[in-house]
Amino acid sequence: YDHLERLASYEKIHTNNVEEYQDLKATFKDIFDTKLKQHITTACHNDAQVANFIEEVGGRIFLLDWEFAGNNDHIYDIASFGNKDFNRAIALLNVYHPNPTNDLYARLYAWRMFQCLQWFNVASYKEETGMSEKLGVDFKFVAANYLKLAKSMHEEFLKY
Repeated sequence: YDHLERLASYEKIHTNNVEEYQDLKATFKDIFDTKLKQHITTACHNDAQVANFIEEVGGRIFLLDWEFAGNNDHIYDIASFGNKDFNRAIALLNVYHPNPTNDLYARLYAWRMFQCLQWFNVASYKEETGMSEKLGVDFKFVAANYLKLAKSMHEEFLKY
């Protein structure tokens, strides 16, 4: 799973690469090089958001959508689990790591920052291809919110 290549590939599908995005991406690259890439050692799903978990009537749970699977930091999957509600990611971190260290929290916020940058690109693409009108969703607004959330995640990262 090549994080920086993924951002670069997403950037090619739209033209909304605003300065704030570029600044946050540069900040993430620094964090990636100094704090994250040495932890990319585990087989991960890389899109472990709640929407990809399906519970069968019998109670078995299946994890779907394995197209992005590859080696990564396991904290990345925990951050993905908090896609809709980041409190879920924090709770899950505490399940995997009772009494998480500051390093684990920092990685959680940094990976979520990255994921928000990815979602900014996806929302920008959807806006530019007319999906806002077709689906009745303001993807320009969604993209702007993902930038705000990426900035917020960076601010949380800095606390650790």
